[in-house]
Amino acid sequence: MLLLSLFIIFSKMNLNILAWNVRGIMSSTMCLAHLLDQYDSDIVIVSEHKLKPNSLMYRNSIDNRYTSVSKSDRLGSGYNCTHGKGCIYIMYNTTLQFAIDHIYETNSERIVGIQIKCKTYEPLFVFGVYLPADSSIDNFREELNTVDDLYTYYSNYGKVVTKLNRMN
Repeated sequence: MLLLSLFIIFSKMNLNILAWNVRGIMSSTMCLAHLLDQYDSDIVIVSEHKLKPNSLMYRNSIDNRYTSVSKSDRLGSGYNCTHGKGCIYIMYNTTLQFAIDHIYETNSERIVGIQIKCKTYEPLFVFGVYLPADSSIDNFREELNTVDDLYTYYSNYGKVVTKLNRMN
């Protein structure tokens, strides 16, 4: 029933959502720009962007039609690489006829979200999630519990869509 109702909301709102695990946005920028043009996406969930916290603004240079909300893993002092690890961001087209609010407070560095507000429909919450791929089942469970808590909380206020991604 949830999928049917989300389909109805998407079709009435006429939203195109694209999700892609880029395995590093710096080397995938041209491909992502091509996909944005080809599919005319309204919302794009990009996982494993590998941007460091100080280079997150790079995502806004990919296509000026989009605004984004993102998170980056905090890197330990011993992490001495030119790129970051994993991470997640959501881009949304600035021409959307809906109000968009960023959701940063997710109790996780691996989850980011937006709220889409429309006068004629209940709010739609879209979350991008980059699940841990380390060998710890406890870390994985903890992140899934956080997703479940977010779903439970936000489903009281509207429809919730999540894009989960886990890479080995």
